[in-house]
Amino acid sequence: MLFAIFRESLDKNEVEFELPDGSTVDDLQSAFGERFENVRKYISLSRVAVGNEFVGGDHVLRPENVVSFIPPVQGG
Repeated sequence: MLFAIFRESLDKNEVEFELPDGSTVDDLQSAFGERFENVRKYISLSRVAVGNEFVGGDHVLRPENVVSFIPPVQGG
């Protein structure tokens, strides 16, 4: 799922990736940055959630996972 700058820049709510078995969140972030260069700079600033839990880059993904990229929020 995409939020804020990702959703606005890509004009999509979600995208799908096919990754090899054993791929991690770090692998997904790399693939995301390669496919969507215009938002690459925001990837390292964002939190990643799998389902309803925030996870680290070493988290191993499964085919059924829903991954959310949540960029920093600004406002006041």
